[in-house]
Amino acid sequence: MREFLFPKGDAWLLADSEEIGVADLGDDCLALLLFSDEDLATTYVEKSGLAGKAAKAVVVDRQFLADLRRLQGAGVTHVVIDQTVGRSAPTASITKVIEDAERQVG
Repeated sequence: MREFLFPKGDAWLLADSEEIGVADLGDDCLALLLFSDEDLATTYVEKSGLAGKAAKAVVVDRQFLADLRRLQGAGVTHVVIDQTVGRSAPTASITKVIEDAERQVG
């Protein structure tokens, strides 16, 4: 599985004015949808019919780490990376993604 480390230090998630995009993986598992490319995120929104959601750029920095920890505290257990409609995508525990992002941030 590809590591979380994104070469430019940025990523995209799906969001609207009230919430970010997560997927229900079943068995009480929620996953943050995270993308390495804006086009992948935008295409996913268009093909999945997520009304109102848009790709939002985030910088992999200390604020992003704090946001990941906050999501973890709110019940998000995993991160799905570069999801496409109709195909499975790499999934990692949010703990692993936090550890990878910590190494990248330094």
